Amino acid sequence: MPPYYWPDKLPSAASLSKASESEAGLREQIMAAMSGPGFRDFVIRGANDRLLVDGLLNGLNFDIDSQRRYPALAELTGDVARGATRGV
Repeated sequence: MPPYYWPDKLPSAASLSKASESEAGLREQIMAAMSGPGFRDFVIRGANDRLLVDGLLNGLNFDIDSQRRYPALAELTGDVARGATRGV
């Protein structure tokens, strides 16, 4: 799925015809396109991107202490780094 495109497929000729017939038909086709995981992913990705950009523009601190938050990961990455410096 392209990054900012939610329908899983292009609308059929029948869907386009229904959408162009009336306001109710258009509403029905839009609601049909907004169902399913593709639309949910589209909305979440857009919201996450917006929050990240707003945070970066407004000086929010993204400095996350991964050693305290994820101690097992910190231990694992420390072990890997120590092994790399010893040539293991």
